[in-house]
Amino acid sequence: MINKKTYLGMLVTVLVFGITVIGCDLLDKEKDILDLLDFRTSTPSQKVLDDTDCGLTRAQFNEIKNAAGGGFKGWALDRFDNLVMAWTGRKMSNYNNLVDVLDEIFEFEAVRSSEPDEDDGTYKAFGVGYWVKFYSTRYTEDGHYASAGTTIVEFW
Repeated sequence: MINKKTYLGMLVTVLVFGITVIGCDLLDKEKDILDLLDFRTSTPSQKVLDDTDCGLTRAQFNEIKNAAGGGFKGWALDRFDNLVMAWTGRKMSNYNNLVDVLDEIFEFEAVRSSEPDEDDGTYKAFGVGYWVKFYSTRYTEDGHYASAGTTIVEFW
């Protein structure tokens, strides 16, 4: 009986140690939403831009990339082959400048939210063939987060 209690005590000690030192918080860590896509920082080829049906030239892509004033994370294709561009560490003025440039390129004034969304704290703009999200505060949902200042544009 003493032998079984000793082994049970050792097992409990090992489990507690494993969970505390190694363990469970690895499963509970939030992941940056930007880590869900494979971002590239180089300018995509014209073929990639043509294949996404976004209607952009490489020069327009670079104009949009520079419109947010730095912090360019990169571009990626989502699971639907839509072009996604992302920036980090941006401010509201960068978001507004980015949307202004998109308005100019697409010759259409985007519909912009003037207040942050109650659910996720984002400012949004919707144009013809694209949307823009600016996270004014850190947002967390379903194990993923977006840092304050994250800006995302998706073209379809």
